[in-house]
Amino acid sequence: MLSDLDNGKQIALSVEQLLRAADVGDRLPTPVDDLLAAAGLSKTDEVLLSESMIKKAPKALRKLLRSAANKVSGLLDRRERVVQVTPTRSTGRENFITCHEITHDILPWQRDLMVLGDTALTLSPTITLEFEREANQGGAELLFQRDLLQRIAGDYPIDVTTPVVLAEMFGASIHATFRRWIEGLGSPVCGLVLENRIDPGRQRRARYEHIDSAAWTDQFGSWQFPRYLSTHQHPFADSRRPSGELTIDDLDGEEMPLQWQTFSNGYRMFVLLWAPTKQSFVARHRKTPTLILPASAR
Repeated sequence: MLSDLDNGKQIALSVEQLLRAADVGDRLPTPVDDLLAAAGLSKTDEVLLSESMIKKAPKALRKLLRSAANKVSGLLDRRERVVQVTPTRSTGRENFITCHEITHDILPWQRDLMVLGDTALTLSPTITLEFEREANQGGAELLFQRDLLQRIAGDYPIDVTTPVVLAEMFGASIHATFRRWIEGLGSPVCGLVLENRIDPGRQRRARYEHIDSAAWTDQFGSWQFPRYLSTHQHPFADSRRPSGELTIDDLDGEEMPLQWQTFSNGYRMFVLLWAPTKQSFVARHRKTPTLILPASAR
């Protein structure tokens, strides 16, 4: 979250300036090509980190770039004003990586680096390198147009299908939308991202990520589920059970009932847990965004 970063206010200012320059105006899905153009960047389909390209990089970076050639997901070349993104099966992931690279370019204090390459590790929300954390957050701010996702999400229930719908709207990945949606909720909600593959011998899944809303932390603390979740102790780890109920203790030691739902996007398994509350779905965003959904979603 921006509040967790020392340069959070400056990142927000840079993002808002670019959104205005690109005349995004709540257009959906987020017009990433317009963001690129407004930043003075172009996008290429060339093979990332080809030898001819590596030779153009500063000598001090060439060895590092060669070792990373097969791992890089995205790259920003400021000298050529070009963003390169490794093609994937997920348009949403490519959009996020593109916005991540744009953020590297628009933050003034990051402009000293001529070439920046990003791997799956640096694109992870758990990365501790400050520049990468800033680019991850700035990329999300661009793709989800600051608070637009939260405003629209107020019209939808706490349900595991909601981030799927929102991801389609914004042109984002389900994973990134799942994270952003939960972080912006005002009620106690927790999300887990698990490995899609279950260990057949031990009947457990590895936990990849833990996300919670501020209200969840206030009620239950920063409770981290174990690294591996067995289907015996954690019924939501069993894909044959898409929903159910369980209880956990809150910070006062009181046993609280929770509901849970799961789904898989084929790569990860997502678990949604929440404390049931009365929900109202009255529209909260003042301006209805223009929904320009892909043909496949019509």
